Amino acid sequence: MDTKLRAINQLVTLSFRLSAENRFLDAVLHASEGIAEGNEAPFLQSWVEARQFLDSWNGTSKYQLPHAMRRTLSSTLVYYDLATHSVVLSPALLVPPFYYSHGTKAMDFGGLDFLLAQHLILALVQSAHSWSGNVSIPWLPLRQPDDELWRRRHQCVCTDDKSEDCFWFPSTPALDVLLNALGAIDDVAIEGMERFTAQQVLLITACHVTCKRESSPRSSTDNVRSFSSECNAAVRNLPAFAKAFRCPRGSNMNPVKKCAFF
Repeated sequence: MDTKLRAINQLVTLSFRLSAENRFLDAVLHASEGIAEGNEAPFLQSWVEARQFLDSWNGTSKYQLPHAMRRTLSSTLVYYDLATHSVVLSPALLVPPFYYSHGTKAMDFGGLDFLLAQHLILALVQSAHSWSGNVSIPWLPLRQPDDELWRRRHQCVCTDDKSEDCFWFPSTPALDVLLNALGAIDDVAIEGMERFTAQQVLLITACHVTCKRESSPRSSTDNVRSFSSECNAAVRNLPAFAKAFRCPRGSNMNPVKKCAFF
């Protein structure tokens, strides 16, 4: 099957579902910790006891979804589950800054849609590399090292996971997709925001979203700094950001060399 057709099929077959109630997930987590903490029993015995606890909920609606997740419990608000090929969202996302009931299209795109776009891109690259067996650097193209595109992207490989440059993917391509989509939609500014363009509102909202996340798989001990880094790295590699905010070429927020996925 052609690569483009495979990508289209991955997006068409992707499903979305809400995560289970946090109260139930917390109960499972605390019970599992209680079984393991200070327990000198063999691992297999602890595993069996944890399974017995979960089975005690069998048959209830609260049991089915978390049991099907097949992943480590997490406090993330949205994630792509490769096992079920689905994007799982928390109901907690339906509040500002992720979602505004009376917001503009740009605010929608920079909020909840920004998170969804990131995980749609992750769904594509993770699925693509599961076909090829190459999982070392998931956003490198599936080509040979002598290919120019491969070399250009390989220069963006992060060698220090505490560096701001580590946070450009998948945020930069997600914003790229959303800005292109926004250009085809008529948007109306809300009162008090008339002096901002729709592109500026989208980017401001997206940066606000990164500051509101509860957790990040790449966060350092200084969470605020790491969240800010994600936003900075994402927009610094985005030509549309420099254009929207008129950042001089070669400045900190508009470097000459940028990392790009598309």
